[in-house]
Amino acid sequence: ADGSYTALLNGDCDDAAASIHPGAAEICNGKDDNCDGQTDEGVSGGTYYQDADGDGYGNSSVVLTSCGAPAGYVALGGDCNDGNANVHPGAAEICDGLDDNCNGQTDENGGTSLFYVDGDGDGYGAGPSVALCAASGGYAAKNGDCNDQNAAINPGAAEACNGVDDNCNGQTDEGLTLTKFYPDKDGDGFGAAAGMVKACVAPAGYVADVWSGNFDCDDTDPGTHPSPLPFFGCFPPFFGGCQGPSETKCDGKDNDCDGKVDEGLTKTYFKDADGDGYGNPALTETVCPTPSGWVANNTDCNDGDKTIHPGALDDPALCDGIDQNCTKYDACGVCTPAMEFDFESGAMGWSFDSGWRVASYNTSGQALVYNNAGGGYAQTGGDVASGSFTMPEGAVYLQFVIYYNNIDDDGLGDTYVDTGATVTVNVNGNTATVGPNAGVGAYTVKLPLDPAWKNTTLTPTVTVVTGTTNTWTGGYAVDSIQVVCN
Repeated sequence: ADGSYTALLNGDCDDAAASIHPGAAEICNGKDDNCDGQTDEGVSGGTYYQDADGDGYGNSSVVLTSCGAPAGYVALGGDCNDGNANVHPGAAEICDGLDDNCNGQTDENGGTSLFYVDGDGDGYGAGPSVALCAASGGYAAKNGDCNDQNAAINPGAAEACNGVDDNCNGQTDEGLTLTKFYPDKDGDGFGAAAGMVKACVAPAGYVADVWSGNFDCDDTDPGTHPSPLPFFGCFPPFFGGCQGPSETKCDGKDNDCDGKVDEGLTKTYFKDADGDGYGNPALTETVCPTPSGWVANNTDCNDGDKTIHPGALDDPALCDGIDQNCTKYDACGVCTPAMEFDFESGAMGWSFDSGWRVASYNTSGQALVYNNAGGGYAQTGGDVASGSFTMPEGAVYLQFVIYYNNIDDDGLGDTYVDTGATVTVNVNGNTATVGPNAGVGAYTVKLPLDPAWKNTTLTPTVTVVTGTTNTWTGGYAVDSIQVVCN
């Protein structure tokens, strides 16, 4: 046999497919499975909806049943706008006036845009946000208004110099030129330095610094404040005028705030122990008012005896050696023990070479000091200081005190001193020398005065000649030059 068979039944409409033959069950496959001349008859197929916009959802009004989805149809219906692919069940609802998700509502859930209550209508709101699709009356899309009752105040406003935060950035009057103001508690027009504020306008109880840093030193007393500057003067237009003063009363207070008390009002007074109206020049007080027992005159030469003072009568008949009227001579022109030529008063009219000068190095007061700070040797023949005086009758010698290597009279040697130098004093050929190499200390030198020299001008000199041990010359002082009487 050739492998073919003869069937007992005929009527197979597709003898190549064993599943197709008369009596087979019809299935939804687009074929005539039971060879009855019909395709998919009696078989329940799927329901499909026309999807004109291709969004995967069909128009429920255009439907067919089929074993498979025909082209342009989908199994999901419910599309409420099959001409807009953005509208279909499951789409996100947006603020567009459409029922985007086909649930029968438009723009439900309040939309997604946030708006804020705008009470003053300036375009900026405040408070909690509200979700809306579009702004309606009383709402604004921008927030941050720090005063929603004032349309001039909002984040977009320009900052004005008014003490208000106009642009709602948390700052007041920023970026503007501010003036410094100072508290004026006593109302005298002058502010105290402490408590300064910067503002466009003066706060209550504050004033500007119109006096260029001259602040009130007592802001509880209207009578105490700096004096007005000279180029301002005291004119009524200037902040109500000026109340005054510079220092005008002797009250122990700094009335004009210049750091000084009673300046310009104090005077120097001298102790008048003997009550003769003449004071002791060595005892002073600078005060106001005049203290008891003190006077403005300082010419008393003996403050322990009220009969001795300038202008007192010096009886020519006495010739007692007492300087009754403080002239350094008695009535007969004889010198008195008080005759001393000190450097404080400039007596003897001393002149000196560059190495010498009058200074207050010495503990006993000013002295004629030699300290050639420039270094080097003294001039040829020495550096000389000289003075002059008229020798009074009765003078027996001229006495010098020489501080050798001891300018400051502290008993210690001075630094960098040429101890090999000599200090020589001379008057009319009578000389005395201290050094070289004398010990540190004070040396009293007496030069005899010839009685024949009375009433003549004498010129004492002091000469320093350097030694060879050091080119630095210094450390010598001359003090207490006295005419000693008999």
